[in-house]
Amino acid sequence: MLIAGSHAVIHGYSTLMPLVYPHALTDLHFSLTALGIMVAVANLAGGFLQLGGGALTRVVRRHVVLGWGALLAGVAGIVTATASGFAQFFAGNVVRSIVTSPQHPVGNSLLSDVYPAERRGLAISGHVAGGNVGTVLLTPAAGILIGVWGWRYAVLLLTIPALIAGVAILSSIRESQSVRREQSAARDILSGIRAVQRSRTLVLIFLASLIAAGGRGLGVVTLVVPLYLKLRLHLDDTSVTGLYSLLLLGSVVGPLLGGVVGDRVGRRAVLVSVYLLSAVITMVLVATPAQPLLLAVVLALMGMVVYEESPLLQTFVADEAPAIDRDAIFSLYFAVSFGIGALWAVVVGAVLQGSGFSPVFLIMVASYLVAGVCIAAARPTGRVRR
Repeated sequence: MLIAGSHAVIHGYSTLMPLVYPHALTDLHFSLTALGIMVAVANLAGGFLQLGGGALTRVVRRHVVLGWGALLAGVAGIVTATASGFAQFFAGNVVRSIVTSPQHPVGNSLLSDVYPAERRGLAISGHVAGGNVGTVLLTPAAGILIGVWGWRYAVLLLTIPALIAGVAILSSIRESQSVRREQSAARDILSGIRAVQRSRTLVLIFLASLIAAGGRGLGVVTLVVPLYLKLRLHLDDTSVTGLYSLLLLGSVVGPLLGGVVGDRVGRRAVLVSVYLLSAVITMVLVATPAQPLLLAVVLALMGMVVYEESPLLQTFVADEAPAIDRDAIFSLYFAVSFGIGALWAVVVGAVLQGSGFSPVFLIMVASYLVAGVCIAAARPTGRVRR
């Protein structure tokens, strides 16, 4: 619960800041080019620095990494909210992205050890769903907060749960496992790479993650669906906001449901089913007329399905990764998924600009089907097998 709460705060910042940027542009007098550079630097730093999460745990216990990450995120939020110029605003945003980068790999690795294998799916899905709660709750509230109190007080308000989460993690979580120091950080990463290379299943999981990023929930789906509702179906802003919020609600319900079912029947079978259903529901969305009630049903189902994939893949990694290399393997996995996988957004944006929505939806459907083939070809060797 504590780790999921910390994750929710991180997602809350990710939801709030895009709404803050237009106000900060006016107040601090910087250009759109400067804003683009800041966002790119923050995303790249946060994405690829996840690779160092496994190395960091050699010298610092995992709950300490997560606790201090939340505390420093709160401090970075204060720096951002009190910015008197672009340099301070830039620094606060980039630092926040850096200090929260271990949340995914280190959090999942810790949960994989704390919870037994038969409950691991629910634990990791709860971690992912907890992060998505921050998105769901703050999406409708962020505009109100900024409108009533201004962007500075809205950012400052979010530092309170960040600081509370950090203190709670540091004071409440205890790890009995000692920190490894017998090899260098570089060797830890190399050991993780070799462990992935030796496992056909892990290679296929990594490959499926990269391919499925072409239609991933918190990525391409959240980029494409609001634009589709507004620009292709020409719905009003109220309808788009309501339907988008309904889609995001699935990012909480779907992972929890997938985690429970995956614990009972196995990750591979559920993942293959999720990929097939994601392809079908995407095609159904394209065929659905611009009627809010029909779209509400389709998007509710879509949210519950497409957001199941990511936590199931992460739990599959935990099942297959040797315990001694799990920190390094999770670091590799998230660096690949968030770093290289993020390039899909660039591809989708270019296709959308040049050719419209139809080829984008075809790319999404193809990504689900090919990723499903990869998972179907995997042969689980982990402790959880049904």
